[in-house]
Amino acid sequence: MAGQESLPLRRLKQFQPLNRLTDDQLVLLASRAERRTHGPGQRVVERGVRDGLDIFLIHGSVELESIDGRKSTIEADTDKAINPIARLQPRMYNVTAIRASEFLVIQQDILNQLLRAAPVPQVEMDSGDGSGDEGSEEHHLLMEFYAELRSNQLTLPSVPDVAWKVRRTVDREDSTADQVASAISADPSMAAKLVRACNSPLYRGFSDVRNVREAVIRLGMRTTRQLVTVFSMREVFKTKQASLQKEMDKLWR
Repeated sequence: MAGQESLPLRRLKQFQPLNRLTDDQLVLLASRAERRTHGPGQRVVERGVRDGLDIFLIHGSVELESIDGRKSTIEADTDKAINPIARLQPRMYNVTAIRASEFLVIQQDILNQLLRAAPVPQVEMDSGDGSGDEGSEEHHLLMEFYAELRSNQLTLPSVPDVAWKVRRTVDREDSTADQVASAISADPSMAAKLVRACNSPLYRGFSDVRNVREAVIRLGMRTTRQLVTVFSMREVFKTKQASLQKEMDKLWR
């Protein structure tokens, strides 16, 4: 897996239950997950085995065969491929690659711990016929925006400097963990978030990191850059206006 690119977050969110995880959880998960490839005819899963893994089909197609000989096929990028393949333990099917296929492999206990820490989905309440208060609030926001724009008082949110500094530092070929840690430490809130993420269940079995430098070394440059970007961008998508926050959340997703 050395040097292998992680799957984009948008791709990871196409799988269930990965779509319940936050972006920073997904970045960490992608850095620890395994990517496997199997050629045509190669066995992916053995019936009766307890391997404790969740296997997601990224590319290709597989055939599932049950103990009574019944067979079914799963193609990547279809509704059948949204969930882990033959997830029950012990395995109920033999799974064989029909053509060259690629898989994302995650330990079930790690995924379960992340899901327990994931935010509970919010149930959106119906506000009624969609007219009245909401419309007047939107109009009020529009008028505020227009007034500030005309008076040249409009201030647009910007990505925190720490994100740009970290990206520039990581992108340099001669950058070191100390230099990246120094850039992150300029923002105490960002430093705390990174250390907390590094001490997540994904890295259990390791001792807890005590500072930003140790977190950068453990996570690696690329994962550190992704996490800092996610943490920074999330702050841009916040407002005190409830209706505007709802639209921002849609845009963020």
